This record gives sequence, structure tokens and C-alpha cells, in this order.
Amino acid sequence: MICKHCGNENPDNAAYCISCGKRIDGKIICSNCSNENPDNAIYCMHCGHRIDGKLVCSKCGTVCDTGTSFCYSCGQEFNNSNGSVINKMQQTTVAESGNRKIFNWLSISCFLILALCSLIFIFFVGYKIDINAIGADCSIFYYFYDVFKEAADILKTYPKDNAFLALSMYLPAIIGTILTVGSLVSIVVCTILTALRFFRKVYNLKGNNNFVSPAIGAYFVYLIAICTLYSINYIKLNGSGYNFGVSLNTVTIIGIVFGALFLILGIVLNFISKGKEAFTSVNFISKIILIIMTVFSVLAFCFTTAGAITMSGQGTYLMTTQSYYMQQVGLLYINNIELSAPIGPTITFIISQLSEIVAIILSAIILINLICNLTDEKKSLIGTAISLVIFSLIYLITTIIFGNVALVDTLNTPSSVTISYPMPIVAFIFSVLILILVIVDLVLKYRSKNIKKY
Repeated sequence: MICKHCGNENPDNAAYCISCGKRIDGKIICSNCSNENPDNAIYCMHCGHRIDGKLVCSKCGTVCDTGTSFCYSCGQEFNNSNGSVINKMQQTTVAESGNRKIFNWLSISCFLILALCSLIFIFFVGYKIDINAIGADCSIFYYFYDVFKEAADILKTYPKDNAFLALSMYLPAIIGTILTVGSLVSIVVCTILTALRFFRKVYNLKGNNNFVSPAIGAYFVYLIAICTLYSINYIKLNGSGYNFGVSLNTVTIIGIVFGALFLILGIVLNFISKGKEAFTSVNFISKIILIIMTVFSVLAFCFTTAGAITMSGQGTYLMTTQSYYMQQVGLLYINNIELSAPIGPTITFIISQLSEIVAIILSAIILINLICNLTDEKKSLIGTAISLVIFSLIYLITTIIFGNVALVDTLNTPSSVTISYPMPIVAFIFSVLILILVIVDLVLKYRSKNIKKY
């Protein structure tokens, strides 16, 4: 008989090859149940175990050598006595015993408080308008009625109808109103979901017990409301003894700090509660990348909300939004009947404003997903990261075009005044860095998932 493995000849009654020691018919014996399998089998068709006796992690699918205590990729613990994987939810003496269980519940409590803080402080969101150290407060409820009344009163003072001036006033007002109402509704819904899922977990009730996502969502909706309203009204003017600026009020800052404190505390406690599995090489590197991406996302978020256009020169420094300059264009059009309609500034103004809002929201969505991933809730980032790069680029390009057609061509800004766009440029750079890190993280996870599969 010819051996199918080595090709050497054996006696007719031989079952195993005298040269290589393997079965002559090519069949493989399962190391777990000792039954025969075809020569190309990887898993036993009788018991489902790997023929070679290696362990397969039920969490990530990585194949590990027999006798391994923990998965090479994700740190999942194996039960070496029978080769099966320990179920962490069933074996609470390993996963949620002692101090780790305490840390887990402290983390849960922090996320619940985070949602409640967001719900409370959203009603106190506001900003201060400072003119030469004299301040005036404006709350979030300003966008329910007062903003439209003020715009209408201002427009009545001009004898000539001007759609361009009206657009520069009403578009930010409409955006502010939509975001205010949407933020209030979203935070209420997220807080209710967080509370319901928290009680489900406490009493072990059936249903979706994932309350971390809505809790984080509530806080970042709160931040979106703050930053978007701030970006709509942002202005900083210094020069000739005249100082004018817009800043967040004290209660709003306290709300941001409180929320950030409980958010960071919840993430840290959640990380500690994972124990040694959080410090496996692949898992730890992934966490570091996520933390770096979170920092970049925060920076992109902040730079997108700052003043889009900066003018400096002749002893004056001005950083403000596109709507301010659009108002100047509208006023110029009112006072100069021979001036052609500013169609170019109007179109780029609308696109720039809307793309800025979208970029702010996308930055917040990435932050939510990143923090959920830090707490081991798997959220995809690649689609949102690509979208952020696209809208950040649109925001940058349309802002530059608007600056050229509005400030240079229409308002005839003197050449001695420097016009720059530092905030949109930096925001775009950080969006690109975020996308690069997302791709790096995906590559590392793909390689770790496929390492030692066979």
C-alpha cells in the first residue's frame, strides 16, 4: 500500500505508514473524540473541536496553542482542563468579583450621573456678550422667539428691502432654533433610555441593557448645542480701545466640566474593572489609538466651532463668523443702489454655514463612538471619519471662497489688512489625522484577528 502522505510503500495489512507514522488512507483522528475525519478536515465532523487540539477563542476567533491560558489577541481566558472558553458572564468569580465588581458599578453610576447632568444643565445653556467689560447674558431660550423679533425689528429700520441682510440674520436664527429644540428633545430621550436600561441591568430584566451609549449621547448632544450656538454668535474684536466678544456663561462652563469629569471617571473605572485583560498587548495598543483619536476629535470639534475668518491689521484684530460679514455685505447693498446683488457671497455663505454645522455634528458622533469603543462597545468609525473629512474640506473651501468674494471683492478690504482662515484649516488637518488613525486601527485589528488562525 502506498502512503498518501509520504508516497512510500507499506505492507498490505498496514494501517499506519512505516516511514512517516501517519494513517495510510490519509484520514485524520480527532485529538478530542478519536473519531476519523477526512484528510482535509480542520474541525472534527463529530465533536466540532479542532483536529489538532488547538483552542479557538469564542470572542474573537483567534486560534491559540493547546495549553494557552489567555487568547493571544483579546485576552479571553481559556479553561485548560477541557479546552473550552470560560463564559465571563457565568463565572462571576473571575470577571465581576471583589474590587472589579465595585469598579464596574461605580463606572455604571458615573454614566447615569452624566446623563442626568446633561439633562439639568441643557436648560441653563447661554453665553455672555461683553462690550468693554460690560456684559449681557443670552440663554438658550433666546432662539424660541426673541432672535426672530430682534431680526425683524432691525430689518424694519432699513427702508429698502434686502433679502441678503435678512438671510444673514434669519439663517443662523433658524439653525439655532432647530438645534435648540432638537437638543432638548434628544437629551430627554437619551436620559430616559439611560435610566430605563440602568434599571433593567440592576434588576436583571430582559431587553437591551446598553445604557452607556445613550448616556454618552446625552452629554455630546449637550456639547453640540453649546458649541453650535457659540459658533453662530462667535465674535472677538480688539482694537483702538474697543473690546467686544462672546463667551460662555458660568453655568454652561460648570455643566461642561461636571459632564467631562463624570465621563472621564466612568471610562477610567470601566477600564479598571476589565482587569488584566484590558492590558493584553493588542487590546492595550488599540485603546491607546482610541485615546489619541479622542484627543484629535476634541480638537477638531473645538476648532470647527471657533471663528471661521480672522482679520488683522491697522491696529485691529477681528475673528468672527461668516454671518457677520454677510450682514456687512447686506448693509453695503442697502446703502449702494448701484451695487449688483451679492449672489456669490450668498451661495458660499449658505454652503459654508451648513457644512460647518454638519462637521460639528460629525465630530461629536465620532467622539461618541470613540468613547463607546473605549468601554468595549463596538462602534464603526470609518464611515463617519470619511464624512468628517469631506465636510471639513467643504467647510474650508467655501469659507475661503466666501472670504475672497465677500471681504475682498465686495467689501473692498484694504490690502494692509491680512485675511486668514486658521480655524477651518486646523479643523481639516485634525479630521484627516482622525481618518488615518481609524485606518491604522482597522489594519491592526484585522491583523490581530487573522494571526495564528492556522
